[in-house]
Amino acid sequence: MDGFTRYKELNVTPYFKKLSSEGLKFTNFYSNGYRSIFGITSIFTGITIPTGFEYLGKGLELSNLSYLGQIAKNNGYSTLSMQAANNRSYRVDAVSHLAGFDDYFGADDMPNVETCDEGRTPLTGTYDFNMLDFYHKKLNAMKEPFLGFAFTDSTHSDFYLPSKKFERFPHDLQNYNGALNAYIYADSAIERFMESVKKEPWFERTIFVFTSDHGSGDALNEIAKSHGRDDKPLASIEHFRIPLIIYAPKIFKHEEIKTLGSHNDIFPTLVDMLGLEANITTMGSSLFDKDVKERFAYFFAGDLIGLVTNDGYIKYNFKEVVEHVGSKESVEKMKKLLFAVDTAEAGLLEKNRWMK
Repeated sequence: MDGFTRYKELNVTPYFKKLSSEGLKFTNFYSNGYRSIFGITSIFTGITIPTGFEYLGKGLELSNLSYLGQIAKNNGYSTLSMQAANNRSYRVDAVSHLAGFDDYFGADDMPNVETCDEGRTPLTGTYDFNMLDFYHKKLNAMKEPFLGFAFTDSTHSDFYLPSKKFERFPHDLQNYNGALNAYIYADSAIERFMESVKKEPWFERTIFVFTSDHGSGDALNEIAKSHGRDDKPLASIEHFRIPLIIYAPKIFKHEEIKTLGSHNDIFPTLVDMLGLEANITTMGSSLFDKDVKERFAYFFAGDLIGLVTNDGYIKYNFKEVVEHVGSKESVEKMKKLLFAVDTAEAGLLEKNRWMK
């Protein structure tokens, strides 16, 4: 990611780096919110939760939305959603059913197969590898073609880990070092999952999509401090920058792609990539659509809304622009676009005129 280029690499996720060097790596990709449920909503529907609206399961579903799971089912796919957190955490169970997924599983449904040090069986939720191993077994039992969603949990605080062998940094359940150790563990869990599914007959015809539910908060500035660069914190827009890797070595050759995108683009990208027949309405567009000339990422962050374009970015607190990067002309253009996008989306949803 561009935000890390000035710092020494920590090498806490070597396997994920390997996947990115073999797949399609999107380096200009952003979240549409700052909470897990916001990211999941955007992935499942292709829209950013607008100002004044509740998320899926608390009212947003009353609008006439397009849903990823339902579209996949309409095209003959078996569908599955799961999470490593407890069954009702982040409302993923309700949201998955609303989005049309056939089956949902949470931590309560998953056996503990992870090798743990004494006294380190999961306290809440389950360790990522427990979920990924369970996911592997469920995929093996599904009729092809299938579409699955798996939401890991070990990189969310508190950072409980199954073994001291993952604690390269002085461990704490909530601080920055604890997060780094959790990344080390999550990377190991992904490696074990991916290396095991490579042996399955369906692997070579399966596309894997890796992303994050939201950004890293102040983690980037913690990296800056750890390398003696606390005099000039990174711009806060970097808190919204997240990874996107599309991995299918038999289908796509490795490429680093700088196309601007966000969670909202994942749904239409899947429709495009899989050749699904679908009449959908989303805030995003396929990342492979060359006809889209002016892309943007629109995000909601509580008391802020914002927009990222190829000319810069803008943050607005409903009274004034509180942060921006770009020329005077581009900032004015982004301001007009941000207001237009926010007003149009909220207005159509409020009047239930958001049409598929």
